[in-house]
Amino acid sequence: MQLEVRDRNLGIGSHFQGREIEAEFCRFYFLPFAQDEVCICGYCGETGGRSEDKSGEEITASLKRAKDGQYQAVVFPCYFLNHPKSHQIVKQCHDLGLEVVLQVSAKSWSPSFHDKLIRLAQERVFFNVLLGFPGDEEDKLFQLMKDQADYAYYTIVGTHPRKIPKYVASLPHAVLNDLHFYFPLDPIETKRMFITPEINQTLRKTAQLVRKAGKSLRIKGPKGVDVFEPHIPNDRELEPSLSPLIESATEDTSDVQVSVIIPAYNCRDYLKNVLRHIFKQNLDANKYEVIVVDDGSDDGTQEELLKFIAPFQGVRNFKYLFFSRLTPRKRGDSQFRAGIARNAGVKNAKGKVYLFLDSDMLLPPHYLSDLIEKMTDYDVIQGKRLFLNEDVSNELTSYQLVDPEIDTYPEDPYWAQFQATDDWNKLHNHWKYVCTHSLAVKAADFKRLGWFRKTFLYYGFEDVDLGYRLAKDGCRFLLNDVEIYHLHPPPSQSEYNRSPARRQMILSKTCRIFFHHSLDDSAFQDFRGMLAPSENMKIDMPAINTKATLFWLTQLYHQFRWRLMWFLFHPAPKATVRLTGGLTRRTLQLIYWRAIWPTACWIYWRIKAIANWTYWRVYGLTNLFRWRVIGNLRWRVLMPFYWKAIVPIYWQVTRPFRFIAGMIYGKLLLPFYWKVIANIYHKAIRPLYGKVLLPVGWLLFKLTWPIRKPFHMISYQYRKRILRQPMEESKAH
Repeated sequence: MQLEVRDRNLGIGSHFQGREIEAEFCRFYFLPFAQDEVCICGYCGETGGRSEDKSGEEITASLKRAKDGQYQAVVFPCYFLNHPKSHQIVKQCHDLGLEVVLQVSAKSWSPSFHDKLIRLAQERVFFNVLLGFPGDEEDKLFQLMKDQADYAYYTIVGTHPRKIPKYVASLPHAVLNDLHFYFPLDPIETKRMFITPEINQTLRKTAQLVRKAGKSLRIKGPKGVDVFEPHIPNDRELEPSLSPLIESATEDTSDVQVSVIIPAYNCRDYLKNVLRHIFKQNLDANKYEVIVVDDGSDDGTQEELLKFIAPFQGVRNFKYLFFSRLTPRKRGDSQFRAGIARNAGVKNAKGKVYLFLDSDMLLPPHYLSDLIEKMTDYDVIQGKRLFLNEDVSNELTSYQLVDPEIDTYPEDPYWAQFQATDDWNKLHNHWKYVCTHSLAVKAADFKRLGWFRKTFLYYGFEDVDLGYRLAKDGCRFLLNDVEIYHLHPPPSQSEYNRSPARRQMILSKTCRIFFHHSLDDSAFQDFRGMLAPSENMKIDMPAINTKATLFWLTQLYHQFRWRLMWFLFHPAPKATVRLTGGLTRRTLQLIYWRAIWPTACWIYWRIKAIANWTYWRVYGLTNLFRWRVIGNLRWRVLMPFYWKAIVPIYWQVTRPFRFIAGMIYGKLLLPFYWKVIANIYHKAIRPLYGKVLLPVGWLLFKLTWPIRKPFHMISYQYRKRILRQPMEESKAH
């Protein structure tokens, strides 16, 4: 059975040719430089253009890494323009088959800037024009790029929220057609940069202003590069090139149709069971291969797999890659590397279809042959997953012995709705259901649309991000009707410790990374709950009509309800009060404690709440007046007048007096101090104290001890016996 892969040719080759740089989903390798390089545009730090060090050897190693990772181009920061070896590096990139993209901006404009860009364009260098610097220099840059239209695209880095809409609306048509938005990720979403809801609001406003100006704009995320994630340490390996530690191959590996890629971390027993089921496929062993990428396991996975694979040597295609770790990891931390591990597996894969499988999924014997047959009509296929109960999930669980009605349990409503669909492609935002537990995608589509992004350092959404690109490219999706079983993960294998709240918290981080890449308004509306940070949440209260009869009836009802609850459940304020005496007295006490006292407390707290509200509002208005009015008056009127008028006059007027005072101090007082007072102190007072007064005082203290001893003993006995204070024996005894 042969798999026919029908690639959609959208003008995207292995290298850019002319206007093919307009392809929406490219894959660029961003190469930062050393920290001592001078940034011209001001955005290199926000976009990841700086690292600890980039020597010549490290640049060469990075370019080789880009080549091994099958990138299309290398992006250099703005200060590469002035690098002494820029021409040699450009030639080195072209020799490796990599195109060169240079970030430029109007801030770089100089008399020689024009000639440098022309010369680089002749060397087949493309330009990423960073916008946001309006003026004559930017107009000149637009004119220059108009002549080099086949070698340029435009990016606006969103760090100034109020300036973007009007600025973008003023840009010419040619720029808007090739415009991309890059919003840096802020580690804690502070006001220093955009928070995610403001990004969406700004983009919507920008699109409206562009339409009002009679132009068209399609919101596009950053072109080719991953949004820089500031949490990722500089020493983290994002593009590993791994060689198999364990390898087995059949006699003929030229006709591999499916590459099953499994990332694994500390799941030794489940992994062996998954491999056991894959090796039982009824497909010819020459037509599929299994690649396990061990993400730094420390539970003996490598040793167990070495024993497990021994009987299959030469009869199955198998590779085991070990992706070592610099630091130990815990589930749910910022060391999640499943996407990077899958990319490493792809670099060692030969199949025309990649089946990304989790290390705890059990497949039926006909799954791969059925998959190859269905991939002729579809581009993306995902398995129909059923979760196994915990009591039947172990390293010996067999697919054939599972009873789906007894041994499985339903998923949450989000996935249950998806599992019940007839046509995956008709669902709203159908890409959001993509999950790599058993995702099959054609190799050509996967490589053409950008692989897995490296910036997802937490669990989740790296597969949704891939699905988004596949859907936008027009791929055809299929939910496979063949059931597969998901072994119940033990608590140690859960990324969120089986806590829905913790899962939601982790997914909110990765969802934000996904949105910064797509900038899709529909995605924002679907994931609004995850993308709105709690510290910036605003709730729109409904309008209240105080003239409506229903409003006042509701108020009376709540007052009566709270009075009744107070009467029934609130105890008397004083526990010692007893309702005694005659009927009249008890009735009055009951009325007082159950009616008058609660009402008085209610009125008191309402008055206090109103007083507090009034105080803080007045306090806020006072400070507003203080900082906005008095502060502006002080810093914009009085202080400039003081420094520019009064201070210069003061220094000019007092200059003769300060000169005379300085002469008196320097010529008279200082010499008198050092020659007279200091000599008297050092030659008379200090020797008198150290050689006479101090020894004489110490001698008198010793000689008067017999006189002071009785008084000391009386004081000691008084404190010990009369005041009963614990005292230690005096050292004098």
